[in-house]
Amino acid sequence: MTELGALAVGALVALGGFGALLATRIRRYTRLLSPAHFTEIAHALAERQATLRAGVPEPVVTREGVALVYTIGPDDDGAVAHHLSLSSPSGLPWSTASTIAAYVFGLGALPLDDAAMIDTGSPVRQARVRVAPDVAWQLVVPEPAEIPARISQAMVARAALPLRRQSSESRPERG
Repeated sequence: MTELGALAVGALVALGGFGALLATRIRRYTRLLSPAHFTEIAHALAERQATLRAGVPEPVVTREGVALVYTIGPDDDGAVAHHLSLSSPSGLPWSTASTIAAYVFGLGALPLDDAAMIDTGSPVRQARVRVAPDVAWQLVVPEPAEIPARISQAMVARAALPLRRQSSESRPERG
């Protein structure tokens, strides 16, 4: 085999590896953003509404390996903060995490005026929305036929969620 032939074979192998990696990523994100996954998230959080209202976080791990922790509590200025933490062993891109966050906040009919994704420098993706104390929160699980439209709405809404970086000085100390 000539050098040119070996180079061509090497290039094909590299392209094949890249193609396999790309196909794997596409399959993963297709599953993460599927109606079945969003339905699972909605049902899991709806089952935990009572404990969420009581301020007791109950982690949820979906079949796709996404861990969610949703908390509701008072903010410094009297507002109520809804906070969502998302993580996955293989990582979550900001776009996927923000789509899930917009969807979850939308399930509770929360206005996204004061919502943001928060970058703490860790692989855990965090989102927060602040609302007035008198804003009623009731998480509603959509009908199966509504799920694709709700996902589309979340994809549009996520574009409006700013990414705020949290400096190391404002991070809570671990102890």
